[in-house]
Amino acid sequence: MKGKDVLPTLRLCSQKPFYVTAFPAGDSANGETPQERSDEEACPRPAESVRLEWKLTGSTLYFECKLFISVYMDGQVKKLTTIQQIKNQLQDLEEPNEWLDELRTDERKGVQLAIKQWKKRYEKRQQLINDFLQKKAFDDAYKTTRISLIAGIDEAGRGPLAGPVVTAAVILPEESSVLLGVDDSKKISKVERQRFAQLIKEQAVAYSIHVQSATVIDELNIYQATKQSMEAAVNQLSVKPHTVIADAMNLMLDCPAYSIVKGDEKSLSIAAASILAKTTRDDLMTELHEQFPWYGFDENAGYGTAKHLQGLETHGFTAQHRKSFEPIKTMWRNRQ
Repeated sequence: MKGKDVLPTLRLCSQKPFYVTAFPAGDSANGETPQERSDEEACPRPAESVRLEWKLTGSTLYFECKLFISVYMDGQVKKLTTIQQIKNQLQDLEEPNEWLDELRTDERKGVQLAIKQWKKRYEKRQQLINDFLQKKAFDDAYKTTRISLIAGIDEAGRGPLAGPVVTAAVILPEESSVLLGVDDSKKISKVERQRFAQLIKEQAVAYSIHVQSATVIDELNIYQATKQSMEAAVNQLSVKPHTVIADAMNLMLDCPAYSIVKGDEKSLSIAAASILAKTTRDDLMTELHEQFPWYGFDENAGYGTAKHLQGLETHGFTAQHRKSFEPIKTMWRNRQ
């Protein structure tokens, strides 16, 4: 049985639903009913061993049906895979191809849903690739030579009532496609931030993290304390950059430095720095929560939520609170 030889015509007679089972030459019935065959067994094999099954309903006395197997142009039997097998194949498919085009003709709802899900994943990945390339191109524009090193700088924690401000400086390698999806730390989930933080530390040419205490914030003010912390982070890098780009901060350094408004949205290295700063500060605030659980630092990261304010009213403030920030400022004055 090859090619169109697999299209015999049978004349059938029935007034009730029935099963038709066709066995190619050389095969024989094994006693199984169609319901007893597994999906894997039911998937067609080469024509020498394939068994076809239809459930047919007849309302008239006589009718004809053709036993039909889809064939390729070369006459080989086309494998009709299960929906789960198709889903598994689509998980590994990175780009559209002829197989996907052919799969679109499969009318099974499960197959069409699987294709829609793959398309959604594909479009999301393409968007991530485009965003990654744009951020990398932004950084590359500041290179004076192909091998110039660019350091991105960002901070976390300028606004909270408690805890330090944390800054990070990151120099990324020329090849950094493993960081596909890196973005402003506020735009990605906590799980993704933790995953990327580890990748950044592994892939970076150099990185540095500086923690500026609440005490220094009160002594200098938040702007100057953040600026000083950013400069310290750059100076602590084990490899010196040729150029520094910082998120909305003018820095005094020994190399050219540029202030970029919304830099964590535009620059790959600044976005990477924002992730290191954010994850480091979140970990520190979780540690503070263990000491002072009534403020809810593990959830609010020191910001003035209702729970935090209630904790201040009930328990007062700690050495980790910023006395230059309201309402702690007024509470501090009233204590004097």
